[in-house]
Amino acid sequence: SNASEEGDQLCAAYEEGTMESWFTYCPGCKQYHKMQFRFDPKEPQLGGLKFDTNAGRVNNGPYNITRVVPTIHYVMPCGFTIRDSIKERRLPGKYIVGNEGAVKYKRSWNFDAVCCHEIKWPELVTEWLKAIRAKKGGDIEPLRKFVQERECRFWGEKSMPFSGQVIINRALAKNREGLGKDKAAATGSLSSQLPRCCC
Repeated sequence: SNASEEGDQLCAAYEEGTMESWFTYCPGCKQYHKMQFRFDPKEPQLGGLKFDTNAGRVNNGPYNITRVVPTIHYVMPCGFTIRDSIKERRLPGKYIVGNEGAVKYKRSWNFDAVCCHEIKWPELVTEWLKAIRAKKGGDIEPLRKFVQERECRFWGEKSMPFSGQVIINRALAKNREGLGKDKAAATGSLSSQLPRCCC
């Protein structure tokens, strides 16, 4: 089954089970790593899929994915890089238990689509970019679907790929003159994080 919502019955059953995740063998460090779609610059040691969206941006419109494709690569937690080719991606792997306290017969699994060599990474990136664009327009359903079906993560508050901070200067009063070129009413820091299937 695909992942559902955080806190529901399926999520509880998954967390009560063995919570086994697929780990892929890394040719670089000769260790097994858990692969995940999203690359978090704040936690590069977790690895993830990296790509340059600026390379495909067209006048603030839909992305030109053909320009993004050459930049797509996976970075393992050890730093080893893998490109989107069958030769590089067809690697051995195994499920590793995440919940050692679970009883043996209660097994649950997690498999991020980025691990499957039959799913092309440009396909995943395209779905991701479309979901992010839809989210900006107020529609979160494509993102929910991506999180649950492609990343195999349970949908919740932490699912949203956004981190930002807006600081408002309340010391400035409004007036009819508007903002002068040397004045500012607010400063903002907004960023989209770039970039797991389930039991």
